[in-house]
Amino acid sequence: MTRPLIARLRLVPLLTAHELAMIEGLCGSTRTVPAGADIAPQGDRPRSLHVVVDGWAARYKSLPNGRQHFPALFLPGDVCDLDGLLLHTVHSGVRALSPCTVAVLPHAQLRDLIDQRPAIRDAFWWMGCVENAIATEWSFGLGRRTAGERLGHLLCELLARLRMAGLSTDDGYALPLSQVEVSDVLGLSAVHVNRVFKELREIGVLTVKNRWLTIHDHRALKGLSHFDPDYLHLEGPRARAGADRRGAADPALDVEPLFMPR
Repeated sequence: MTRPLIARLRLVPLLTAHELAMIEGLCGSTRTVPAGADIAPQGDRPRSLHVVVDGWAARYKSLPNGRQHFPALFLPGDVCDLDGLLLHTVHSGVRALSPCTVAVLPHAQLRDLIDQRPAIRDAFWWMGCVENAIATEWSFGLGRRTAGERLGHLLCELLARLRMAGLSTDDGYALPLSQVEVSDVLGLSAVHVNRVFKELREIGVLTVKNRWLTIHDHRALKGLSHFDPDYLHLEGPRARAGADRRGAADPALDVEPLFMPR
């Protein structure tokens, strides 16, 4: 059930095959969440982490008048409420944007595991650092990128992240977001998002059909959005001193980790 998470952590040179199995064993409990429902509500005092196994979710912050923003998207393999492991209260919520299956990791059991296994602690720390790096990149985009650059950058990032979990083709991926939801990510109106998609389609960079995005010209999309995947740290965390501790490779978990433009 946690194959996307394990595919992602398979890139972490700190983890042995046994440690990967320990993480997977901790994720034995799952629940389904319908689209539009909360995985973790805003203001929650959580006792468990949630890993997206299937579907897409978003961190959200909303005002009483209904205005909202999605400062993060969570894809299969992502831990969507890592901050809840250390904070008493989380001041943003996590909502399913499509029907989701989430694995539930009780805080107490995870704390015991990371106390016993420093490499697992470092792996979760790395995921938190990557999430922070993505948030910084998105914040910069809101402040300094044009609408076209914001959308192109987001679409390039999603391809890289989905490839890391083995959930894309070379040139596309399922895009279950509505244009309203994309607008809540990018801080634009839905009308503006529609206009930018149309412009990118007209210059032959991409198409969206039946909620499937096809990127026809990777180089052009990366160039117009100034996308550089370094902030995603797709190579995994810095290894500790010493030899690679991983066990024998599991071919079923092998994924191409790098965003490779055509």
